[in-house]
Amino acid sequence: MENCACPPSAAIPDIPEDSCPENFGQIYKFLVGRQKNQIAADTTEALLQATYELLLAATDITKIQLTPELEGFVFPQGEAIKEGGDDNSTPLGRALVVGASTIQVEGMVRNVSSATIKALRGLGCYKLDIVLINEFGQIILNKNEDDTLRGFPIHAWYEGDKGAEGKNTQDKAKIVFGLDAGWRDNAVIVSPTDWDPRFDLSNESDS
Repeated sequence: MENCACPPSAAIPDIPEDSCPENFGQIYKFLVGRQKNQIAADTTEALLQATYELLLAATDITKIQLTPELEGFVFPQGEAIKEGGDDNSTPLGRALVVGASTIQVEGMVRNVSSATIKALRGLGCYKLDIVLINEFGQIILNKNEDDTLRGFPIHAWYEGDKGAEGKNTQDKAKIVFGLDAGWRDNAVIVSPTDWDPRFDLSNESDS
């Protein structure tokens, strides 16, 4: 449920006009780092390849890692949590919105090594932020109140064992995590033009 000001303002809030559609598209990779670490000071810095290369090469708390290619990731729509409705538990039998659901995200990686799976599973020991890289080579970040950019905070990261389904199949492993309601309220999409984050970034150990 929205944390509403009390009393609310006399005028209801403005709804901005949309000059461009916002579409995340297919998520291709994640950049993963420890929670609350800044990625970029502003959108100009967020467009630079060097911004991410510096963090990928770091050896301290600021370090980020790049996942393998991802498949099948779906970010479900949020749902209202309601109480009552057409019964005697609420005034006039009207359902009350008392909260909002967390978002349970699930996808997979294909044909990656056992060592990679083990390392991905180890991320579950940390409080994590993720930055999204989509099919269009765009980077999707989360804006702070001071306009700096970081990742989206996630919880309950889980990397499963690889399955092996036999002939004419390829081995896959599931990744699951949660996002809080309202997770994309402050999303910012940046579109680099002189480099492609899908293909031009690598983990320091891969270089």
